[in-house]
Amino acid sequence: MPQTVAEAHARLLHYTSLAGLLGILESQSLRATHSEFLNDSTELRLFFDTRLAHVLESGIRETLATHPELRVLPKFASTPVEADAAIRQYASEMADSIRTTTQRFGKSFVACFSAPTDDRVLRHGLLSQWRGYGKDGGYALVFDTDGIEHLLLKENERFWHEPLRLGDVHYYLDDEDMGRAEPEIKEAEDELRKAIGRYVLSSDATEFEAMFNPVSLLSCYFKHWGFHEECEVRIVATPPNEELIEVGRADGERRLIRHPKCVTRGGTLVPYLDMFSPESPTNVKSKLPIVGIIVGPHPQSELRLQGVKEHLRVRGLTIDVSVSQIPYMGS
Repeated sequence: MPQTVAEAHARLLHYTSLAGLLGILESQSLRATHSEFLNDSTELRLFFDTRLAHVLESGIRETLATHPELRVLPKFASTPVEADAAIRQYASEMADSIRTTTQRFGKSFVACFSAPTDDRVLRHGLLSQWRGYGKDGGYALVFDTDGIEHLLLKENERFWHEPLRLGDVHYYLDDEDMGRAEPEIKEAEDELRKAIGRYVLSSDATEFEAMFNPVSLLSCYFKHWGFHEECEVRIVATPPNEELIEVGRADGERRLIRHPKCVTRGGTLVPYLDMFSPESPTNVKSKLPIVGIIVGPHPQSELRLQGVKEHLRVRGLTIDVSVSQIPYMGS
């Protein structure tokens, strides 16, 4: 049985600015940013650009191998070479169609964490992450992963997501990297292969739709190998679209819907979901499972430490606070 994220990573770090730290402590919620507005705009495209057509092609070939009577794809091909090219072209066309439809209807939101690879990273963070905050410095919240998984269960009971999950990012450069993929990634690709196979056999729109969830998941969990030091773990939340809501309500689905809010960033409105916040002020907030705060490298890190401790005291929060011993690298 595959490990849960909590079994693999007992603690998760979330790097943020001072404003982000104060916002999280005040709201006891996490912002999940619309996937198209992530800091690296190429992230969402990686799976579509480098992997989707290959997975579809392998599923098509598996289906053709077990159904030799099927001649739908290579019907215009008179030689094996032409048939091979026809399959590749069909897979590419299907990938384009799935990409367009998924991005149109599947609006995913992402909250990012970093899994510490050893005790030193857990205590002091990663230099590569601290550098992202430059001379202003940053902070890292330390989360109990089991507590996050518990909050996700409660979230899914009350709010409707298609889907909602916590998982490890898969760092990808070429097909050799798939051998190191998490079981959830391999299962999603297998689900996609089977769905395209069924679609080839039936041309049933239901089978086309069955590809949306695995594609949405895979596109949010693929990231370029160059970022592998981050050991990123993500919450991916995908609220149902209007068409799905209409069908679901008719079938008796009564869970609430989290509607996006917006924040400004560099003159752009960035949509996000307020994860784990109550639907209304009358609801009791669930405290986030924050077990520590690390003050990042900064010339005034000790002063910042005292400031955070005082803020926690005033708010009645009992959280360990420490200073990263990584040397300050700002200008």
